[in-house]
Amino acid sequence: MKPKELDYKATRPECIPEKVDECKFFLGMMDAHKERKPIREVLWYLSAFLCAYRSLWGRLLGVVKHRKGSDDALALEETLHSDRDIDWLRKLRNLEVHGDGVTVWVPPPFGNPLEFSPGFGLYPANLTEKCRTALRKVENIIRDAALPVDNEVTRFEKVADRLRGT
Repeated sequence: MKPKELDYKATRPECIPEKVDECKFFLGMMDAHKERKPIREVLWYLSAFLCAYRSLWGRLLGVVKHRKGSDDALALEETLHSDRDIDWLRKLRNLEVHGDGVTVWVPPPFGNPLEFSPGFGLYPANLTEKCRTALRKVENIIRDAALPVDNEVTRFEKVADRLRGT
């Protein structure tokens, strides 16, 4: 069986932090609106966050494919899929984009948190924390995926430094 060919076109590492920042922006907006009722504004920001999050995958995989080759990009994609938190958001994005959307329940005062899996309702506070956890994990993967070229500090390494805050 022929290995799957990745069709990610991104080549510029400096575009990766733009998507990380976009994810953080929408996550902040979700946090700011999670206590409001009705909950529809959180859902709008969630939808935007999920699109930015999935675009982040595409950019990261494209850059790795361009800089290191398809085998490394496939290995990275397996890493992303194998992490429960990271892949959960991909599945949630698929539910949002290709299904009937994500159900978010406003918790009653006596409510219990739900197990996180697509298809089940989610509480806004727990949802934003779940998104934040997965994004942090992706940021760690970005830091670990330094792509040196010709023994010089590459743009990707500068991006990783920026994400580290150095």
